[in-house]
Amino acid sequence: MKKHCPGLFAALVVLLAAGCDTINHTQFQVVGQTAASGTRLAISTDDREAVRQIVQAAAQELHYEDRLPQTLTPNTIASYAEPDNDNPITIVAWVKDQTIVVDIMHKPTDLGESSAYRKVHDLLTASLKNRFGTRVEIAPVDKQISSRTILTP
Repeated sequence: MKKHCPGLFAALVVLLAAGCDTINHTQFQVVGQTAASGTRLAISTDDREAVRQIVQAAAQELHYEDRLPQTLTPNTIASYAEPDNDNPITIVAWVKDQTIVVDIMHKPTDLGESSAYRKVHDLLTASLKNRFGTRVEIAPVDKQISSRTILTP
């Protein structure tokens, strides 16, 4: 008769329970064009408008609601979320310094990414890459930009 490891079972239970509090988050970062001298240029009004249109088109295709009037994120370009959902997928595009940031966030009820989250992720990936090419990247967790501002006296 085999003896089972109770510690392994306990670790699995903790891992599965902790997974429910995980937020799925993808952050796209769009940087300005590079001048002939190699200097990075500021984000242009055209770039901001292109991102706004890309996010708006994705949101319309997915039937998301415009949440721009309720946003608290400074320098927001666009903000959309799934309607009538206790845990909506949200898309927020905003500017920080010389970078346009597009966040997709979702606190799923199950483990992992839902098919709805994957759909918006794939849609934005294709549209942003098509428009901005190498100027857009999906930021790894340690390189993501926070929308929080620190106020100092």
